Amino acid sequence: MQSRSIVALALLVVLPANAFAQRGGGSSKAASIPKPTAAPAPRYPTVRDIEDHNPASLLVDKRKKLSLADSTVAQLKTLEKAIKERNAPTLAMYDSVRRRINSSLAQDVSEATPGLQMEDQQNKLGLRNLYSALRDQRAKDAQDALAFVPENSKKAATDLLKDQEDDFDRMMPSGQK
Repeated sequence: MQSRSIVALALLVVLPANAFAQRGGGSSKAASIPKPTAAPAPRYPTVRDIEDHNPASLLVDKRKKLSLADSTVAQLKTLEKAIKERNAPTLAMYDSVRRRINSSLAQDVSEATPGLQMEDQQNKLGLRNLYSALRDQRAKDAQDALAFVPENSKKAATDLLKDQEDDFDRMMPSGQK
């Protein structure tokens, strides 16, 4: 099921980009007028930034504060590896799209043809979709990790995971979620 959604997201990003890459270049006067860039380029989270928000990793790091038993920590470490492996394909696509966006941001505004602008918009939409999929999966992973925590530590663990979720949501530039 997850591989189907990954393939669907990849097609959402790649197919429109390929369609615009094949179009001939027609120039218009409106496209040749450079538009001033008022705001600095947004910083999209890196793969490392996203991987650092693994719920199981957080609970392992806070094991002393949560008074977790060694057996619980071992289970969380196993879950941590499983989460990393499960997210690897989505993170690879995310990184690819993020790099394309960053390279388009580095281009001169006067070079932006309507086709390149449309491709950039498609890339940004694809990035938001991938980030949303990662956010949804992260919420499920947090519930899975919380299931290993004993009842006497669940409240503290829930608070830690909520803070991490808020931080995860703040990573995406505003208006890009």
